[in-house]
Amino acid sequence: MVSGPEARHSDIIQAAEERIKVAIHPEHLEQTIAIGSTLTEEGRKALSEHKLNVREGCSPVRQKKRSQAPERNKSIQEDVEKLVDAGIMKEVHYHSWLSNPGMVKKT
Repeated sequence: MVSGPEARHSDIIQAAEERIKVAIHPEHLEQTIAIGSTLTEEGRKALSEHKLNVREGCSPVRQKKRSQAPERNKSIQEDVEKLVDAGIMKEVHYHSWLSNPGMVKKT
């Protein structure tokens, strides 16, 4: 990033544009992230790979579904809808991996 009194507006715009979109997963090409264009291929692969460290044969932990207060439930539903609409989340049915949402107050 170019900054300071000597920086020209065109330099700042050029620095901001030096990003490329990369698919997060080869089977979901519509899901992309923006990364710096100078990142190596090895660095790109390291960014997009994610693995769960789960031992073979271990059964998943399943929490009992807990109900929330009505105002919290409404807030959770609104936030989830925003994330689904933005394409960040999608509905799945993995009941054996159930985890209850946790509310955190913004400061």
